Amino acid sequence: MKKIVPLLLLICISCSDRKNFEFYKNNLPDSLSVYLLLANEDTVSYEKRLDYTNKAYKILTTQNNDSINRKNLFKVANRYYNIENFDKYKNVSAEIIKKAIAEKDTLNTAKAYTYLGDYYSNSTDRTEKDSAYYYY
Repeated sequence: MKKIVPLLLLICISCSDRKNFEFYKNNLPDSLSVYLLLANEDTVSYEKRLDYTNKAYKILTTQNNDSINRKNLFKVANRYYNIENFDKYKNVSAEIIKKAIAEKDTLNTAKAYTYLGDYYSNSTDRTEKDSAYYYY
C-alpha cells in the first residue's frame, strides 16, 4: 500500500493541463475558476471566450469587495484585454479603482490606474491618448 500511494501521486501530477482543459470543457460546472481558465484558452472561439469572461464577471459582481474579489476582477480585465474587448476592459478597470479606493487598497488602486493608462495609451483616438498620462 505504501508503494501505491506515491505511484498514484506521480500519475496525478503527470496529467497535463490540456487534459484538465478538455475535462472542464466537456463537464462545465458553474465555477469562477473554470470560466477564467476557459476564457484564457486560445483554442476556444471568440464568442465562447467572451461568454466565459462575462460569466466570470457576473459571478464577481455578486461577491463581497475583498482582496480576492479585486484580484479576480483583474483576471477578468485581462481576459477582456486578451480578446480585444477594450470597452469592457476599461469598465472593469474603473470598477476595480472604485472598489480599491473604498477599501483603501493603494496597491490595487495604482495597478488599476495603470490598466486605464494602458487602455488610453492603446486608443486610436489622439485626444484619448493624452488621458493615458493622467492615469499613469
